Amino acid sequence: MRPLGLLMTVLVLAGCDRMQAPQAPSAQPAPQPPPAAAGYLTGRVVATVTGEPLGGITVGLGSQHVETPASGSFAFDLAAAGTSSRLSLSAPGIIPRSVAVAVAAPTQLTVDAIVDGNGFSLDYYRRLVRGTLDRPALPLRRWTRAPRIYLRTIDEQGLPVDEAHLRQVEAALLDDPAAWTGGHFGIAEVLRGTATREGDPEWITVKWANPSVDSICGQAQVGYPGGWIELHHLNPRCHCDGGLVSQATVRHELGHAMGFFHTDEPGDVLSTKRSGTEWCYGRPSALERFHAAIAYSRPVGNVDPDRDPGSAVQAFDPHPIIVVD
Repeated sequence: MRPLGLLMTVLVLAGCDRMQAPQAPSAQPAPQPPPAAAGYLTGRVVATVTGEPLGGITVGLGSQHVETPASGSFAFDLAAAGTSSRLSLSAPGIIPRSVAVAVAAPTQLTVDAIVDGNGFSLDYYRRLVRGTLDRPALPLRRWTRAPRIYLRTIDEQGLPVDEAHLRQVEAALLDDPAAWTGGHFGIAEVLRGTATREGDPEWITVKWANPSVDSICGQAQVGYPGGWIELHHLNPRCHCDGGLVSQATVRHELGHAMGFFHTDEPGDVLSTKRSGTEWCYGRPSALERFHAAIAYSRPVGNVDPDRDPGSAVQAFDPHPIIVVD
């Protein structure tokens, strides 16, 4: 990584091989917490994504601590809570969790925790979601609604891009975008034109570099509403199966644009070790899908290991803007 003001660019020659990895769990309706009793904060602890009740979890609010039964339920006396406004979860087998709660009035809530193991790796999650392969751990950055994509039909010198290549890129963008969001949403639409939508928080602009950089095939701003994906179609090493940019490169850059960083795991489309047929045709791996689903169950600004921001408002902090290939 080479810092330059608030803009950080990491140029990596990437490649990936296939591997066996856990499938992203199917989301289940979360059990409803018990009704709020007068003067009490009540709720239930469940597993992230699956919604399975979690027993044996120590839940803390201020000086009060309780352990959940098999149903995952808990209750706290608000009169004894004082000014505390954070709920903590801890137990062997889960990632410690901290969430902001309202304690001014009787409240009921469902709070989820990440189960460690069974396919989840905190080290891998930190690389994919926090960017720790290249830098210290960052707060989570992701989209909170389906982005729209503006696909430019001319390059940065104003020269037209061939229709066949535009179709290939559009097909790769729309192939499986919900893989990066745990199925919450995909791409709202793809619109083509000669202008740009950079800076408009509803859009990701896909543009064509001219001139290209010899060492990379593409780069993108990570999880930045109004950001861009840049494809280096004039670099001969990026051409694949008749296309100016490989399908895997488009999916790789879309993964960055949706909020994710490089891994070094063979088989990942975001890996720095892609090679062979995966260079042309790689798709998000089961490992990427599994951990991406967990990331998209957390609010923007969640920090390592699993602490939510103090406000429920999912406001995006654009600084620093991070660009990776």
